Formats: sequence, C-alpha cells, structure tokens
Amino acid sequence: MFFLIVILVFVLDQLAKAMTVKYLFSRLPIEIIPNIFHLRYAENKGAAFSLFSEHPKILTLISLLIVPILIIWGIKINKSNKLE
Repeated sequence: MFFLIVILVFVLDQLAKAMTVKYLFSRLPIEIIPNIFHLRYAENKGAAFSLFSEHPKILTLISLLIVPILIIWGIKINKSNKLE
C-alpha cells in the first residue's frame, strides 16, 4: 500500500506539472479570483526557496542520498505507522 501511495503521488505531481506547462507557460497569468488569486508560471531551479539553485550537483547528490533512505525507512517501519 505504501508504494501504491508513493506512485500515485508521483503520477499526480507529474500530471500537475504537465498541465501547468501546457496552460501557463509563455502566457499571461490566469485570474481565478479577481484581484486576489492568479495562476502564473514560475520555475524553481533549486530545492525549497531556490536553495542550491546555483549548485545543481549538490542538490542531485543530496537527493540521491535521501531517496534510498526514505525507501528503506518505508519498508522497515511498522505496518500500523505507515501513514505517518
């Protein structure tokens, strides 16, 4: 069940990114709620808040270290605690 949730989240994330590029790339912002909420295209080349955006190799290394740890942790944790 854990891996099914992981795959579902991954697929939904990729779908959202594809729709964002399709509908917002090279276009004016889309107004959802006038003067309050607009959708616009922006890219973040780094991690959260553009951390490591100037050092993509470090970001890749960190990702390559963390992902296997999360997979192993997901396999080893107690079945009752998997949603945590």
